Amino acid sequence: MPKKYPIEVRLFATQKRNEERSWDEVGELIKQQFNIESAPSRRQMIKWVNRPPTADDFVKEIDHRLPGYSPEVFGKQSEGLIGIITEGIKGKDFGMITAKWMFSEMKSLMGIQRLRTAWLEFDQEQESVQQDGNTSNEDEISLEEKPIQKEGSET
Repeated sequence: MPKKYPIEVRLFATQKRNEERSWDEVGELIKQQFNIESAPSRRQMIKWVNRPPTADDFVKEIDHRLPGYSPEVFGKQSEGLIGIITEGIKGKDFGMITAKWMFSEMKSLMGIQRLRTAWLEFDQEQESVQQDGNTSNEDEISLEEKPIQKEGSET
């Protein structure tokens, strides 16, 4: 019977294989990252990649790790977070998915007008801090759209 590995190991293997790493390299990285003696078998990792964890797998894992705090306790947030993880496994940008989910949650709590007002105030405060400090912050968040640049490409 194959050893059961935590869901983090399964996700890590899937991610590294999606980065086009060899099975041997994925195994070695798992051993290093998770400090385990023997890597999962190639056959086991192939199964993980061919059938990545689903939302139900995450719910079971939450139930197992946090008994008494099942997803029903977390309510709507658990569905959103599980959706983020599931989309991230499919290769979508975790940051963008997370930001959209957070905006959606804030919109439902505050309403669109209050959310826009809060964002504008935040943006103005950031500009003021930057001007007072007379520093350049390339990571500054603004409402202006900037083209997304992939690694290795030049525009």
